[in-house]
Amino acid sequence: MYFKSLVRSTNLLSLTALFLLVAIHPANASEKLYIQASVGEHPFLENFEVGPNAFLGDQWIFNIEVLDSDGDPAEGAVVRIYDGKKSVGTGRVQSEGYATVKVGWRKLGALNLMIVATDNDPVSKGQSTLQINVLEPKTINALPKLWVEDEIFPEDNDYYLRPDLELIMRSGCSDITKYWVYQSPKVMKDLWNYPPMATWPFTSTKAKGAWYAHYTNESSFQEELKNQNSIAPRWEVHRDGSKTATTDPRRSMDLQLGSYALCTTSSGGLVIIK
Repeated sequence: MYFKSLVRSTNLLSLTALFLLVAIHPANASEKLYIQASVGEHPFLENFEVGPNAFLGDQWIFNIEVLDSDGDPAEGAVVRIYDGKKSVGTGRVQSEGYATVKVGWRKLGALNLMIVATDNDPVSKGQSTLQINVLEPKTINALPKLWVEDEIFPEDNDYYLRPDLELIMRSGCSDITKYWVYQSPKVMKDLWNYPPMATWPFTSTKAKGAWYAHYTNESSFQEELKNQNSIAPRWEVHRDGSKTATTDPRRSMDLQLGSYALCTTSSGGLVIIK
Protein backbone atom coordinates (compact mmCIF):
# COMPACT_ATOMS: atom_id res chain seq x y z
CA MET A 1 0.00 0.00 0.00
CA TYR A 2 1.52 3.29 -1.08
CA PHE A 3 1.89 5.89 1.59
CA LYS A 4 -0.90 8.47 1.34
CA SER A 5 1.45 11.43 1.62
CA LEU A 6 3.04 10.55 -1.70
CA VAL A 7 -0.24 11.65 -3.26
CA ARG A 8 -1.08 14.57 -1.02
CA SER A 9 2.20 16.34 -0.35
CA THR A 10 3.94 18.37 -3.02
CA ASN A 11 7.02 18.32 -0.78
CA LEU A 12 7.49 14.70 -1.75
CA LEU A 13 7.64 15.14 -5.50
CA SER A 14 11.41 15.30 -5.62
CA LEU A 15 11.72 12.37 -3.22
CA THR A 16 9.20 10.30 -5.12
CA ALA A 17 11.07 10.90 -8.33
CA LEU A 18 14.08 9.20 -6.80
CA PHE A 19 11.99 6.07 -6.30
CA LEU A 20 11.21 5.59 -9.99
CA LEU A 21 13.91 3.06 -10.42
CA VAL A 22 15.38 1.76 -13.66
CA ALA A 23 16.50 -1.86 -13.65
CA ILE A 24 19.57 -3.09 -15.51
CA HIS A 25 19.95 -6.35 -17.37
CA PRO A 26 22.91 -8.28 -15.94
CA ALA A 27 25.00 -10.27 -18.37
CA ASN A 28 24.41 -13.52 -16.47
CA ALA A 29 20.62 -13.22 -16.31
CA SER A 30 18.12 -14.57 -18.74
CA GLU A 31 15.51 -11.99 -17.76
CA LYS A 32 15.47 -8.54 -16.18
CA LEU A 33 13.28 -7.29 -13.38
CA TYR A 34 11.73 -3.83 -13.19
CA ILE A 35 11.65 -2.11 -9.81
CA GLN A 36 9.59 0.78 -8.46
CA ALA A 37 9.57 1.82 -4.79
CA SER A 38 7.59 4.11 -2.51
CA VAL A 39 7.51 4.80 1.22
CA GLY A 40 4.74 2.96 3.05
CA GLU A 41 2.97 3.63 6.35
CA HIS A 42 5.25 4.45 9.27
CA PRO A 43 5.68 1.43 11.57
CA PHE A 44 4.88 3.38 14.77
CA LEU A 45 3.41 6.81 13.90
CA GLU A 46 -0.09 6.97 12.46
CA ASN A 47 -0.56 9.56 9.69
CA PHE A 48 3.16 10.28 9.57
CA GLU A 49 4.08 12.12 6.35
CA VAL A 50 7.51 11.56 4.85
CA GLY A 51 9.38 14.80 4.18
CA PRO A 52 12.30 15.54 1.87
CA ASN A 53 14.81 14.00 4.32
CA ALA A 54 15.15 11.01 6.61
CA PHE A 55 16.27 11.37 10.24
CA LEU A 56 18.80 9.53 12.34
CA GLY A 57 17.09 6.98 14.58
CA ASP A 58 13.92 6.79 12.51
CA GLN A 59 12.70 3.81 10.52
CA TRP A 60 10.91 3.70 7.17
CA ILE A 61 9.04 0.94 5.40
CA PHE A 62 9.58 0.73 1.64
CA ASN A 63 6.97 -0.88 -0.58
CA ILE A 64 8.93 -2.17 -3.56
CA GLU A 65 7.11 -3.34 -6.66
CA VAL A 66 8.99 -5.88 -8.78
CA LEU A 67 7.75 -6.91 -12.23
CA ASP A 68 9.17 -9.37 -14.73
CA SER A 69 9.83 -8.66 -18.40
CA ASP A 70 6.16 -9.38 -19.21
CA GLY A 71 4.96 -6.83 -16.64
CA ASP A 72 3.71 -9.53 -14.26
CA PRO A 73 4.48 -9.65 -10.51
CA ALA A 74 7.80 -11.36 -9.84
CA GLU A 75 6.35 -13.37 -6.97
CA GLY A 76 9.02 -15.01 -4.84
CA ALA A 77 11.83 -12.68 -5.87
CA VAL A 78 14.08 -11.52 -3.03
CA VAL A 79 14.64 -7.79 -2.59
CA ARG A 80 17.62 -6.40 -0.68
CA ILE A 81 18.65 -2.84 0.00
CA TYR A 82 22.39 -2.23 0.36
CA ASP A 83 24.41 0.59 1.87
CA GLY A 84 27.71 -0.14 0.17
CA LYS A 85 28.30 -3.85 0.68
CA LYS A 86 26.11 -4.05 3.78
CA SER A 87 22.51 -5.22 3.50
CA VAL A 88 20.27 -2.88 5.52
CA GLY A 89 16.93 -4.48 4.71
CA THR A 90 15.39 -7.44 2.91
CA GLY A 91 11.98 -8.71 1.83
CA ARG A 92 10.29 -11.14 -0.54
CA VAL A 93 7.87 -10.23 -3.34
CA GLN A 94 4.33 -11.43 -2.64
CA SER A 95 1.63 -12.43 -5.11
CA GLU A 96 0.53 -8.81 -5.59
CA GLY A 97 4.04 -7.95 -6.79
CA TYR A 98 5.29 -6.03 -3.74
CA ALA A 99 8.00 -6.62 -1.17
CA THR A 100 8.01 -4.78 2.15
CA VAL A 101 11.46 -3.75 3.37
CA LYS A 102 12.18 -1.93 6.64
CA VAL A 103 15.21 0.35 6.78
CA GLY A 104 16.47 2.08 9.91
CA TRP A 105 18.48 5.28 9.50
CA ARG A 106 21.64 4.69 11.52
CA LYS A 107 24.12 7.19 10.10
CA LEU A 108 24.11 10.79 8.97
CA GLY A 109 24.74 12.16 5.51
CA ALA A 110 23.84 11.49 1.90
CA LEU A 111 23.34 7.76 1.39
CA ASN A 112 23.56 6.08 -1.99
CA LEU A 113 21.59 2.89 -1.48
CA MET A 114 21.29 0.05 -3.95
CA ILE A 115 18.07 -1.92 -4.39
CA VAL A 116 18.64 -5.41 -5.80
CA ALA A 117 15.90 -7.87 -6.77
CA THR A 118 16.81 -11.45 -7.71
CA ASP A 119 14.79 -14.49 -8.72
CA ASN A 120 15.88 -18.05 -9.49
CA ASP A 121 12.79 -19.23 -11.37
CA PRO A 122 13.46 -18.07 -13.98
CA VAL A 123 16.91 -16.60 -13.31
CA SER A 124 16.47 -12.84 -13.37
CA LYS A 125 17.76 -9.71 -11.70
CA GLY A 126 17.20 -5.99 -11.46
CA GLN A 127 18.89 -3.23 -9.55
CA SER A 128 18.91 0.52 -9.12
CA THR A 129 20.15 3.25 -6.80
CA LEU A 130 18.25 5.21 -4.18
CA GLN A 131 19.55 8.47 -2.71
CA ILE A 132 18.49 9.48 0.80
CA ASN A 133 19.74 12.40 2.90
CA VAL A 134 19.77 11.60 6.63
CA LEU A 135 19.75 14.49 9.12
CA GLU A 136 19.95 14.78 12.91
CA PRO A 137 16.49 15.34 14.45
CA LYS A 138 16.01 18.41 16.61
CA THR A 139 15.62 17.81 20.37
CA ILE A 140 13.91 20.30 22.70
CA ASN A 141 13.22 20.32 26.44
CA ALA A 142 9.53 21.19 26.48
CA LEU A 143 8.00 18.80 29.03
CA PRO A 144 8.43 20.53 32.42
CA LYS A 145 7.40 18.60 35.53
CA LEU A 146 4.84 20.22 37.83
CA TRP A 147 2.70 19.29 40.80
CA VAL A 148 -0.98 19.09 39.85
CA GLU A 149 -3.86 19.47 42.33
CA ASP A 150 -6.67 17.57 40.63
CA GLU A 151 -9.96 19.22 41.67
CA ILE A 152 -12.09 16.52 40.08
CA PHE A 153 -10.19 13.47 41.31
CA PRO A 154 -8.10 14.53 44.34
CA GLU A 155 -6.68 11.01 44.60
CA ASP A 156 -4.83 11.79 41.35
CA ASN A 157 -2.84 14.66 42.85
CA ASP A 158 0.69 14.03 41.63
CA TYR A 159 3.56 15.26 39.48
CA TYR A 160 2.85 15.37 35.73
CA LEU A 161 4.54 16.60 32.56
CA ARG A 162 2.74 19.54 30.95
CA PRO A 163 3.91 20.29 27.37
CA ASP A 164 5.26 23.78 26.78
CA LEU A 165 3.12 24.40 23.71
CA GLU A 166 4.62 27.81 22.95
CA LEU A 167 8.09 26.28 22.75
CA ILE A 168 6.81 23.36 20.69
CA MET A 169 5.21 25.73 18.18
CA ARG A 170 8.37 27.85 18.05
CA SER A 171 10.29 24.71 17.12
CA GLY A 172 8.25 24.56 13.91
CA CYS A 173 5.50 22.11 14.86
CA SER A 174 2.19 23.66 13.86
CA ASP A 175 -0.10 20.68 13.18
CA ILE A 176 -1.37 18.91 16.32
CA THR A 177 -2.29 15.84 14.26
CA LYS A 178 1.45 15.40 13.69
CA TYR A 179 2.19 15.16 17.42
CA TRP A 180 2.73 11.70 18.95
CA VAL A 181 3.23 10.66 22.57
CA TYR A 182 5.25 7.84 24.12
CA GLN A 183 3.99 6.42 27.43
CA SER A 184 6.06 4.11 29.63
CA PRO A 185 5.32 0.34 29.70
CA LYS A 186 4.01 0.70 33.27
CA VAL A 187 1.49 3.34 32.23
CA MET A 188 0.40 1.31 29.20
CA LYS A 189 -0.17 -1.75 31.38
CA ASP A 190 -1.66 -0.09 34.48
CA LEU A 191 -4.01 2.36 32.77
CA TRP A 192 -5.05 0.56 29.60
CA ASN A 193 -3.51 -2.92 29.67
CA TYR A 194 -1.91 -2.20 26.28
CA PRO A 195 1.39 -3.63 24.98
CA PRO A 196 4.54 -1.48 25.31
CA MET A 197 5.11 1.32 22.81
CA ALA A 198 8.18 1.40 20.61
CA THR A 199 10.95 3.49 22.15
CA TRP A 200 13.00 6.18 20.45
CA PRO A 201 15.27 5.73 18.58
CA PHE A 202 13.16 3.39 16.48
CA THR A 203 16.32 1.79 15.06
CA SER A 204 17.00 0.05 18.38
CA THR A 205 13.51 -0.52 19.80
CA LYS A 206 12.34 -4.00 20.69
CA ALA A 207 8.70 -3.08 21.32
CA LYS A 208 6.23 -2.80 18.45
CA GLY A 209 3.40 -0.71 19.90
CA ALA A 210 2.38 2.43 18.01
CA TRP A 211 2.67 5.86 19.64
CA TYR A 212 -0.40 7.64 20.93
CA ALA A 213 -1.92 10.34 18.69
CA HIS A 214 -5.45 11.22 19.79
CA TYR A 215 -5.60 14.75 18.40
CA THR A 216 -7.66 15.56 15.32
CA ASN A 217 -8.25 18.53 13.03
CA GLU A 218 -10.94 19.66 15.49
CA SER A 219 -8.16 20.70 17.87
CA SER A 220 -4.96 22.73 17.54
CA PHE A 221 -1.92 23.70 19.56
CA GLN A 222 -3.40 27.20 19.88
CA GLU A 223 -6.67 25.87 21.34
CA GLU A 224 -4.84 23.56 23.74
CA LEU A 225 -2.69 26.49 24.86
CA LYS A 226 -5.87 28.42 25.70
CA ASN A 227 -7.02 25.40 27.72
CA GLN A 228 -3.74 25.31 29.65
CA ASN A 229 -4.12 29.00 30.49
CA SER A 230 -7.70 28.68 31.75
CA ILE A 231 -8.19 29.40 35.45
CA ALA A 232 -10.62 26.72 36.59
CA PRO A 233 -12.24 23.42 35.69
CA ARG A 234 -15.49 23.30 33.78
CA TRP A 235 -18.47 22.87 36.12
CA GLU A 236 -21.88 21.29 35.80
CA VAL A 237 -24.49 23.33 37.71
CA HIS A 238 -27.35 21.32 39.22
CA ARG A 239 -30.95 22.42 39.89
CA ASP A 240 -30.30 22.83 43.59
CA GLY A 241 -27.50 25.29 42.83
CA SER A 242 -24.70 22.85 43.57
CA LYS A 243 -22.04 22.24 40.97
CA THR A 244 -19.66 19.47 40.04
CA ALA A 245 -16.35 19.75 38.26
CA THR A 246 -16.54 17.75 35.01
CA THR A 247 -13.32 18.40 33.09
CA ASP A 248 -10.21 20.43 33.72
CA PRO A 249 -9.06 21.92 30.39
CA ARG A 250 -5.71 22.86 31.91
CA ARG A 251 -4.85 19.15 32.01
CA SER A 252 -5.85 18.30 28.45
CA MET A 253 -2.30 17.42 27.38
CA ASP A 254 -0.69 16.40 30.68
CA LEU A 255 1.52 13.31 30.52
CA GLN A 256 2.65 10.77 33.08
CA LEU A 257 6.26 10.93 34.26
CA GLY A 258 8.52 8.96 31.94
CA SER A 259 6.70 10.11 28.83
CA TYR A 260 8.09 12.03 25.89
CA ALA A 261 6.78 13.14 22.51
CA LEU A 262 7.63 13.66 18.87
CA CYS A 263 6.29 16.06 16.26
CA THR A 264 7.00 16.99 12.66
CA THR A 265 7.34 20.50 11.33
CA SER A 266 5.61 22.03 8.34
CA SER A 267 8.87 21.73 6.38
CA GLY A 268 9.23 18.02 7.13
CA GLY A 269 11.60 18.27 10.09
CA LEU A 270 11.53 15.90 13.05
CA VAL A 271 11.45 17.19 16.64
CA ILE A 272 12.00 15.02 19.73
CA ILE A 273 10.30 16.53 22.79
CA LYS A 274 11.67 15.64 26.25
